[in-house]
Amino acid sequence: MKKQISLVDLLALFIRISVISLFTLLSTVMASQNTTFDEEFRKAETTEQLELLLKKYPDKGENIIPKLESTIINEIKSKGVGNRFVIKEIMPQSEGSGSLTIMTAAATKERANRTYLGRGYVGAMEFPGDNIPFALFEVSIPFGNGSIHRFLGNVKLEDIFYLSKVTGKVDGAVVFIGEGDEGDKRNRLTFCVLKDVGYVYLRGKGKVITNGKETPLGY
Repeated sequence: MKKQISLVDLLALFIRISVISLFTLLSTVMASQNTTFDEEFRKAETTEQLELLLKKYPDKGENIIPKLESTIINEIKSKGVGNRFVIKEIMPQSEGSGSLTIMTAAATKERANRTYLGRGYVGAMEFPGDNIPFALFEVSIPFGNGSIHRFLGNVKLEDIFYLSKVTGKVDGAVVFIGEGDEGDKRNRLTFCVLKDVGYVYLRGKGKVITNGKETPLGY
């Protein structure tokens, strides 16, 4: 006698087939999206192209932003500062270079991948290639040629000098105000110290206060 398939069995079979088909479809779509991003990322060579790519793929910041920062630096070296904000008195003062995000302790709630720098600041390694120098049982902010500093919260330049173990002097007080929240890493107020250039703005949103004068950046 042939066994009859019940309605419940048919329904269960339909659900299994549907789930497998949906999973296969999603996997195909995701693979296609990744392939598309990889191709676009490889072809993006200018600051403008990479900024547009970041807007299109906001979840790919960890891939895009290090390349974007490097591209901006290379463009500054080859084409000059242009109309970028720069503090010309500040030059590289140490051998080692690196990159990190400098946050006020009050602006951070996370504890993973955070290093207390001192004076109420926390260092974060948010992107591939970031590093916080550690020597003689002390951490420091890298201040060699090409070092990149991103800001979240109010960060005083005099504190950066102190925590970098370097001597620096500019006229008046300078404060960097990095806007946004801890979870959104895409638009950190970002500066780089470059030989023969100074402490130059790269990208991101925030303000710089010099001698009481406020300069908005990235708006």
